[in-house]
Amino acid sequence: MELPSNVQLFLKKLHKSVKRGIIGRSATSKTDMLMIAEGLYKICEIIPNEPHYAFVEIGTLYGASTIVLRSMLDIMGLDKTTLITID
Repeated sequence: MELPSNVQLFLKKLHKSVKRGIIGRSATSKTDMLMIAEGLYKICEIIPNEPHYAFVEIGTLYGASTIVLRSMLDIMGLDKTTLITID
């Protein structure tokens, strides 16, 4: 399956952010995190950049997916969107 060019560019930016931000262990592979991010990309396209929108992550563990989620929101320009993590 060929991804649209804008999704490919987004995933390249996210991958660079993940490589810079994650040091140590993670509960999932980077490939899996990028696949999850690809799905969330579509959701983020329709969310306005407003503080009353939030993502909730349940099961943070080592925090690697939190870095991916926050990076994804920032790359998408959703810097006012809240990220709540629960472990």
